[in-house]
Amino acid sequence: MAEFLTIAEVSRLTGLAPHTIRFYERQFPTLLTVERSPGGHRQYRASHLEALRRIIHLLRHEKLSIREAQLRLGESPPAPARPGGREDRRAAEPAVEVLQQTLAAVLAKIEDLSRQNAHLDALVEDLRRQASAPARAELLAEIARYREENRRSVRIYEEFLQRSRRLADPTPS
Repeated sequence: MAEFLTIAEVSRLTGLAPHTIRFYERQFPTLLTVERSPGGHRQYRASHLEALRRIIHLLRHEKLSIREAQLRLGESPPAPARPGGREDRRAAEPAVEVLQQTLAAVLAKIEDLSRQNAHLDALVEDLRRQASAPARAELLAEIARYREENRRSVRIYEEFLQRSRRLADPTPS
């Protein structure tokens, strides 16, 4: 492996979209402090790749929240973006954590949808090449299953986004 990897290479090796990698950099700054090339491009090392794999495992397979994963990996949660008074920060912490969890869940769903759509594209291409009717019917049934799963996923992450908008809106309902 080369000494440095680009964000595109890390994306390909981990299956994460570049925006997800950048999000994890902000959430896990100790583990994912990346260097920059003279041109300003991110440069990742093998240790960053391994850290991302541990993060993915904790978030997706062990179903930990961002905060729980941060604690497990020895990270301190990042400071609030806009420093306010101590009371303001305490009041905002639960909402911020919920929003972070929501964003992580939505990003994971989007990653899943992207993978499923790539698979659907491959199925459609196979279908175009297939000549036999039984194989064509089987591929169409599989495509229909994936489309329904994608529709359900879209509904789930839309609900997450609506919930996070309600939490972020300071005006009472």
